Amino acid sequence: CDEVEWNSQQIREFANAIDAETDRLTHVVSSLLELTRIHAGGVKPVLEVVSLDELAHRAVIALGSNGTGVAMDIPEDLPPLSADPGLLERAMSNVIGNAVTWSPSGSSVAVKALQVASRVEVQVIDHGPGIPKNQWDLVFLPFQRLACLEGGCPKGLGLGLAIALAFTRAIGGDLSIEHTPGGGATFV
Repeated sequence: CDEVEWNSQQIREFANAIDAETDRLTHVVSSLLELTRIHAGGVKPVLEVVSLDELAHRAVIALGSNGTGVAMDIPEDLPPLSADPGLLERAMSNVIGNAVTWSPSGSSVAVKALQVASRVEVQVIDHGPGIPKNQWDLVFLPFQRLACLEGGCPKGLGLGLAIALAFTRAIGGDLSIEHTPGGGATFV
């Protein structure tokens, strides 16, 4: 067997590819473990008073460069929330990340918060392809990648929204979908 010699640029490219794939696999394993913990009842929220503005910004920062097109509209006069900060941040990051993934290039995703009666409502608004109403419940099931059925399949396992729903419910909230006026999906 002849040995192959690689130049330094090729070695760097291989190392970068290995690093990226390791990060992706780590995320996949982490998501699968979280889903297992949720279904086994191992998610125990620790509620405390949190700042929605701070958590929303941290959720966007967690998206890295994917979060650069996210516009925030969170009023300063919202009442304080009682939530588990880690669970709420992760749920928001998953929903915002999903909206960014499905948004057309050059469009922004909006995160808005408002007080509705005695509760705070957070809306994550995108202008992507939208989701047919008869599939709204399906997007929250693990491993669902509905657009794959129609040929437009971004990367991912279809776990993000299932985890977001479970974490949101664990802290006493809920997660639903509405149509975005003009096209797209709004997660509430």
